[in-house]
Amino acid sequence: MKSASFAICLLLLVLGCTKNGAISNPFGWGMIDDPADLAKYGPSPTQRRDDIRRLARYTEEMSDSERQLNASKLTQQLKDEQDPLLRMEILKALAALQTPSAQEGLRMGLYDSEPRVRVLAVETLVVGRDPKAVEELGDLIVRDRELDVRIAAAKALEQFDSAEARKALAPAIQDRDPALRYVAIQSLKENSQVDYGGDAEKWEAYAMGENPAPPENVSLTSWLVPSFMR
Repeated sequence: MKSASFAICLLLLVLGCTKNGAISNPFGWGMIDDPADLAKYGPSPTQRRDDIRRLARYTEEMSDSERQLNASKLTQQLKDEQDPLLRMEILKALAALQTPSAQEGLRMGLYDSEPRVRVLAVETLVVGRDPKAVEELGDLIVRDRELDVRIAAAKALEQFDSAEARKALAPAIQDRDPALRYVAIQSLKENSQVDYGGDAEKWEAYAMGENPAPPENVSLTSWLVPSFMR
């Protein structure tokens, strides 16, 4: 009897309570939005997320004025949004819009309080390869306290084959963290015609605009334990 009673209670819990003759699911499956609740509380986080994603899917069908208008609205929404997951969704939509207002919003994300948002801001900011992003990414490597954010910035700089981008990577090569130094060297190597292996000093000189001689030979020790790991 106890098993049967438990099964009945569980079934009632899953089905939910009835309201105006309709079944209301406590887990939200198949629920119909109450207009009064929407008017009082506004859309739920899930609804707002879906609206942002829907907007991002149709960016290619928008006119220039529509893209600019939507980018301005999203940038303002980014300022007011308390949920970091929704801020990340906004950044993705802004990256799809690629307008001046969208770039403003993406740059705003670099100063977000949530590290995950800052990482995504870095990744979305370089989608359009705007040269203006180089200085901001270099600043992020120096000022941000989160290693993941600084690594993301060093990785993103490989998208820019310029003297400014190489110089922005120099502080990362000098950093104490071997992971950041490794990523910085890989970013430099991406656009370099010369491979200095794991020689951090030569890579640093290269980042600063010098052209050090390439290594004549690499010992097994230096190959296994490059200088940036020592």
